[in-house]
Amino acid sequence: MPVSQVWERLRGVTALHFKSQSHTGIGWEGEGAGVVKVSEITLDVLIFEESGHWQQSSGKEMRFTNIYRWTKLEELLKLEHLRFGPDKPVFLFEMAPDKNGVWREVAPHLCKQDCYSAILQLDDARLLLDWLVRGPTRDEAISYVYF
Repeated sequence: MPVSQVWERLRGVTALHFKSQSHTGIGWEGEGAGVVKVSEITLDVLIFEESGHWQQSSGKEMRFTNIYRWTKLEELLKLEHLRFGPDKPVFLFEMAPDKNGVWREVAPHLCKQDCYSAILQLDDARLLLDWLVRGPTRDEAISYVYF
């Protein structure tokens, strides 16, 4: 799938839903939903401002916010988290399509002892982003659906 097709889908995102699963029992199991405000900074830079509610499987509910920056780099996509602001981005990874058209990280993101990886796919009306977080004490999966 060409980067232009993925980029157009990213530009049109307005909402999200996600499910998180933890295989280590740290309490990160649950579901969330919210809105996404997409700002087109330049033709090749999008900001995703995500906000909504997340409910743990225990029943506890909390608000969440995230700010991501997507950058189109020729035939790659770069993803950064802007938790420290736009001048101090946390680089997550660049993504490229594999031979089957599934977008994957070029190299996983390492944060201390944890390894973050992701795959990005499109279906008819949605964008699916699946995260894996693995480490000595972590084994989590988060499935995002953007629409």
